[in-house]
Amino acid sequence: MMRDVPLWLGFLIVGSATQLLFKLASEPLANVEFGPLWLWAALHSPVFALAVGSYLATFALWIVILQRTALSKAFVLTALVYVTVTLGSAVWLGEQVNAAQAAGLVLVMTGIALMGWTDGASDGASGPYEKHKT
Repeated sequence: MMRDVPLWLGFLIVGSATQLLFKLASEPLANVEFGPLWLWAALHSPVFALAVGSYLATFALWIVILQRTALSKAFVLTALVYVTVTLGSAVWLGEQVNAAQAAGLVLVMTGIALMGWTDGASDGASGPYEKHKT
């Protein structure tokens, strides 16, 4: 349903921000060997704490989405995070997106369109925002 659009937008924004924050949190840890010292450094990083909080918010949004949407439709739409994270990493982290990656993003969006916006023949739903009928 259209009432779930803000929920999905929140999921995409918070989920994408989570990945970008984890990337930012990982950079100061690059020269620390994985182990207790690494864990200590990570746990004392404000960016790491923000990333974990964002991850928990993404989890909460996902649970609410699953309460309202069939898993077979909801899970397909999570692939949009691939698109938003790639674009976000280019804009905010300065990462390059080459032609092959751009083509891959188009394929991901095409796949979402083909799988997510069905006529509902399999479960009687009319789109990805319709609740699964039991």
